[in-house]
Amino acid sequence: MAEKFTIEDVINFANEMTKKGYYNKGTNANRISALNALCAVLSAEEKEPQNISDNLDTITKRWATATTAAPTNIGPTKSNVKKLLEDFFQYKSDPASLKPKGLRTKKEKTTKSPKEDEIKVEGNENSTEERKGNAPQNPFNKQYPPITIKIDLTIPETSNSDVYEKFFKAMYEYLIKPWENDNA
Repeated sequence: MAEKFTIEDVINFANEMTKKGYYNKGTNANRISALNALCAVLSAEEKEPQNISDNLDTITKRWATATTAAPTNIGPTKSNVKKLLEDFFQYKSDPASLKPKGLRTKKEKTTKSPKEDEIKVEGNENSTEERKGNAPQNPFNKQYPPITIKIDLTIPETSNSDVYEKFFKAMYEYLIKPWENDNA
């Protein structure tokens, strides 16, 4: 029979991983906080790490509904709990093989950027062919950097089609048309 673990076992594991340098303090705090948040909607019988892992989607939905969590918090909460439980079960099955989930690693910097008139065309993993000239022109390749705009927009549902028509016309007039004029 498989060994039964408690939430306290998982929290102690997370704290130990911080002491050993596998998690930084912020990661540890976020993962424990997420686990405690989900546990708040569970009965005592449901608060088993294996149960939470097996039913994470359902438990996350229950938590989101019960707490009216912001949509932007649901994904990170679920992800933090999932990673913590995966690390916990991996460590319990084989401590030497632990590779903590979700830790960032430094990426190697590329020193050489392709020339504008060169395009690398990859047919498969074994061959790379270069084609010179006739490179497609990037309309955003100007002197100024692109600006990222994040919009959280909710349009109420209505049977009045004029509302949608006016909305999309305004979107075109204020967002797309100026860009088209700049790139004409």
